[in-house]
Amino acid sequence: MRSAIFAVWSSLLFLSSVTRAQEKPWEVAIYLQSHNTYYEEIATAPDGDQTTLAGNSFSIVSLRAAITYRGRRDLNVPLFISVEPTVPVIALKGLEVGSENEPDGGRVVTSKEDVRHTNLMGRALLGFEILPFLQPYVAIERGSFASRRTDQQDGTESGAFTPDINQDYTETILSTQLGFGIEGSVPLNENADWRIRYDLGYEIPQTVSVSNTYFGPGEWGQGTTGYTFGGRVELDLPLRSIELLADNNGYLTIGALASKRHWNGDGRVGLEIIPLQPYWPANSVVDAGGFIGIGMFF
Repeated sequence: MRSAIFAVWSSLLFLSSVTRAQEKPWEVAIYLQSHNTYYEEIATAPDGDQTTLAGNSFSIVSLRAAITYRGRRDLNVPLFISVEPTVPVIALKGLEVGSENEPDGGRVVTSKEDVRHTNLMGRALLGFEILPFLQPYVAIERGSFASRRTDQQDGTESGAFTPDINQDYTETILSTQLGFGIEGSVPLNENADWRIRYDLGYEIPQTVSVSNTYFGPGEWGQGTTGYTFGGRVELDLPLRSIELLADNNGYLTIGALASKRHWNGDGRVGLEIIPLQPYWPANSVVDAGGFIGIGMFF
């Protein structure tokens, strides 16, 4: 029994040592991300009919940076702090369609428009290094999710479409999230310069506000509850093409990401212009895509 426990513990120490062998207190990485965004909104009209708005847009390039400080060497504490800003650069518009239930059980198209989604956000982590592959953390995130809709056409009972009175407007959701998660690194060779890393997290909104230029200036939705969950996985490969990278254990990374953010639709509407809609409609945002990047240790 003792020998089995010793073998397991030795294996864990081996993983710990080889994973940490190339690491210094500071790590800096920059990533280029591409992902598809699927947005769905479900609302109940005053007459009881359920309406749905759904569509996709594609972000060709988002720029994400990550700066991490680990205190185990300088401060002799197994804590780390990480800051990650993400900035959208190029996004393509996609088709979005609104539809409504009919009494006969069918659905009728109520609107169609082009939509472009962009997400500007910043995220900060405070984590604890139990083992290289087991590092829980708490997180705070501030984000601005903007949906610009253009060329909106409204459906008629005859099936034809007419231009909406406002064909170019933007809805922006500002939110602050608190969350927790776990990340880690698994070495694939003795030097650990080939490794797999992962990050899984869950967040709960603390403050939320919505503005929509269709209705004019001001907040028209606020205070909804909801949740976010998601994660990413990446493969790191050694990159020594230039002296700077060679001297600082540079690496090339490639990976995939996915997340879902849901608003429950229990936030109050703030403008009198829509008195018959007492709640901000429930909606979800699903992102899925991939990224490449480079990083190094200092």
